[in-house]
Amino acid sequence: MLKNIMLTLKLRFTYKTNAFIHSFRTIPVIGQIIPYELYGLSDVKTGLSIVLFIITLIGYPLIFGLLALIMLAFYNSIDNTNAGNFPLIFLIITILINVFRPLTFRADRDSNYAINSLGMDAKRYLLNNFFYKIIIQTIGLFVGLLIVYKISLNGDLITPISFTCVYILPLIYASIRMISANVNITFAKNNIVTFIYFTILVLSGAFLIYFRINESSSFINLLNIYIIIYLILGTLSCVRIITFKKYHYIFKYLYGKKLAKKSLKEIDMERISNTIDTSSKITSNKHGYDLLHDLFVKRHSKILIKPILGYSVVLLIVVIAAICSLFVIPESKDFFHKLFTEYILYFLVLMYFINRGERITKAMFMNCDHAMLTFRVYRNPKVILEMFKRRLKTSIGFNLIPASIIAIGCLILLVINNESITSIILFPLSLVLLSVFFSVHNLVMYYLLQPYNSGTEERSKSYRIARIITYTVFVYPAYYLDVTLSPTILSFICLGVSLTYIMVSLIIVYKYASKTFKIYY
Repeated sequence: MLKNIMLTLKLRFTYKTNAFIHSFRTIPVIGQIIPYELYGLSDVKTGLSIVLFIITLIGYPLIFGLLALIMLAFYNSIDNTNAGNFPLIFLIITILINVFRPLTFRADRDSNYAINSLGMDAKRYLLNNFFYKIIIQTIGLFVGLLIVYKISLNGDLITPISFTCVYILPLIYASIRMISANVNITFAKNNIVTFIYFTILVLSGAFLIYFRINESSSFINLLNIYIIIYLILGTLSCVRIITFKKYHYIFKYLYGKKLAKKSLKEIDMERISNTIDTSSKITSNKHGYDLLHDLFVKRHSKILIKPILGYSVVLLIVVIAAICSLFVIPESKDFFHKLFTEYILYFLVLMYFINRGERITKAMFMNCDHAMLTFRVYRNPKVILEMFKRRLKTSIGFNLIPASIIAIGCLILLVINNESITSIILFPLSLVLLSVFFSVHNLVMYYLLQPYNSGTEERSKSYRIARIITYTVFVYPAYYLDVTLSPTILSFICLGVSLTYIMVSLIIVYKYASKTFKIYY
């Protein structure tokens, strides 16, 4: 069995390593350095697989240990006088995890490739994957709880937990996972029985909570009975899972069910497709690239224009109400002065969230580039740059509608509130430039880090990292940094950073877009 587990792990980590290499090769500049021949270097890929395996081994204890610390802090904040509270919280969380994220047998494209293409035995492959997950999560949970136990011995920050929890709770976790998996294979085609099982699981947890609140004196005895029942049922389920023979049929059913079920991506595509205006009345007098772009904008007006006009109206109402409040409520002047000093960073957050650049690029790929990039002429550097220029103008124009309303509103508020002349001039200008910045940024990321594959799924890790960095830079400071800036200082920062970024990013797009803007399979 160990040989089969190692073969399964080798197949899985080979797939992950190839995906890891591919994600780095899609990064501009860096991707050019990484040679395609790296896919064939078995020694390098073996080394990367070992690194990924070590990260997995370290990751589970860290994650479970952090969760256990949070649980223990929650347990202390409620009541740390009853030793059964911590196991109760753990049991409830385990039940919820099994209800919302049950550990089932893999039925994805990797499994289909291994079983149907490579001819691996379905039972061996599915069991190897399942027990690998169970074992590594149980060991990770044990190590995590052991770390928490050692930390809790100090008793300074958290109340010590019993060492019994360290080895019993991982076994309970594994047992409930086993029971859920057994139900899934035994009643794979009977959703009603599965639903009843999960209902009983939730009700048993609710009964434990009720009993703890009302009969706390005998709660420990009931908790021990629960633990014994779960361990016995988990052991029986493990035997059942090992002796079960019809895994090939189970895999075919689960894989077919997964293919039949609409993914969020398909639902999103269908929703976008339903909003496209395919009427023959949509025409244009333009020619060439202008014709293609103009028709795209007109046919996608429900996606591109109407949402922007909708919340622009809302912003306009808010701005008018704010201006009126200065005349009706004299005390509001102090509020707006505070807004433009202590809470000015929230304007960055506002400009970040009202920008529709990411939504626009998604519509571009799903309903235009996804098909057009299959033609060689559309991948021509000249065509890419011509379309980029037209799209940039449109994106900036759309996003300037709400940004202009906010900028004009701030201008009027600053004038009425007798703020400095530099703030009155520069701050509204910086808001407009921020809107341009986000429009450029989203389109540049789309062309340089093209995040979608041929199946219109977002696969680019570099694109996700870029989004996280953008979110962190513009949203994090407003919530977590106690910084007071004047409108003038923030304006100079926004103007300098925006102008520099826009110029540099446009140069990079003109140089590299023809190499990065393509379909990834």
